[in-house]
Amino acid sequence: MSEGPEKRQINSDEYRRLKKKRQRKREVAKMKLEIATGVIVAAIVCIILGVLYAKDVFYKKADVTTLTVKDDGSLVLEEVVPVDGLDTDAANIKASVKKSIEDFNSSDRAAAETGTDSAAADSEAGTEIGKAKLAAVHVKDNTAYVRTTYTNAQTYADYSGYNCYIGSVSGAKAAGYSFSEPLCPVVGKEKGEAVAADSLSDLDDQDVVIVNESLHIRVPGEITYVSDTVTDIADSGETGGGLESAYGTTVAPDSYVLYTSK
Repeated sequence: MSEGPEKRQINSDEYRRLKKKRQRKREVAKMKLEIATGVIVAAIVCIILGVLYAKDVFYKKADVTTLTVKDDGSLVLEEVVPVDGLDTDAANIKASVKKSIEDFNSSDRAAAETGTDSAAADSEAGTEIGKAKLAAVHVKDNTAYVRTTYTNAQTYADYSGYNCYIGSVSGAKAAGYSFSEPLCPVVGKEKGEAVAADSLSDLDDQDVVIVNESLHIRVPGEITYVSDTVTDIADSGETGGGLESAYGTTVAPDSYVLYTSK
């Protein structure tokens, strides 16, 4: 009867090497599992964040109608309006606003925005025609929230039908704004007594928002002066300030909000 293959006895050094090799394999397998798990978790988090972003969860919404001026001169309008007795379906409101914006963006507004005779001529000049965009629509508790964005003040004025200027005080004067109405100095949330604008020597170095509708305004800087028609200063500082005209939207005169940029 033949004997089987003789088993080789390993020494202690070989045993330690084999043990380390097996341990390394286990560590590599564990690392791969952790990486795969991390990728899966990250993907799930991205999906959840994407869904929440799509539902507009992270945007800090205004609770009153507010026009926000961005550093680049673009604007964000947040309209907050009651819809009691009206269509409260968000999808219908979204479709209506979207159609209105699409019609506006497809119109020929080159002459109004750039002084040229046609959109084609403006395109040749390399100047961008401003666009309006729909960002979000929500309806809750019979209140509709609609957020739209605009390339610049002229785009907003063209779409809304209200006067709107954003720029330097000197530029506003060159555009025909008189600054003949009294202005009130602003410190924090406090509005001081009105003084004649022509008695103020530091205005030309500041920026200004000029509107003729009743809403809140946020600016990218510190508010320094406001028209006497402005009745409320909601906030001031790094995020700018919120103001509201005392007049109704159909009769409001031009209201001035001066500020120093960040």
